[in-house]
Amino acid sequence: MLDWSRYPNFTEAEMACKHTGMTGVKPELMEHLQALRNEVGALDVSSGYRAVAHPVEASKSRAGTHTTGYAVDIRCFGGRAHKILNAAIRQGVWTGIGINMTGDHEQRFIHLDCLPVEGWEGYEHIGRPNLWSY
Repeated sequence: MLDWSRYPNFTEAEMACKHTGMTGVKPELMEHLQALRNEVGALDVSSGYRAVAHPVEASKSRAGTHTTGYAVDIRCFGGRAHKILNAAIRQGVWTGIGINMTGDHEQRFIHLDCLPVEGWEGYEHIGRPNLWSY
């Protein structure tokens, strides 16, 4: 169970699975996310933890890193996205960075995950570290 008082700029509800309400985020994710927030200001979390039953995950051939509790999507675009991406890279803690800057501005996001080496079992197909675009 996380001590949410350590992450004053985030709530358990915003990090919970939008489909099941389950909260499975890991402390490492929240530590890195709070540090990023401290550097760049407010972060608009569009997706935190996702249960395997979440429609996005259920549609995949293998569940993604959101189901591990080590991933977050941050809604952003333009100069703000540039600032967040640069700060995330400088942190040097994110093992997966995905960028979606196409379509409607409200649908654009940066995916960040910090899947630890010991958590890669079952995720070997997602070589690490990794950077991709959607």
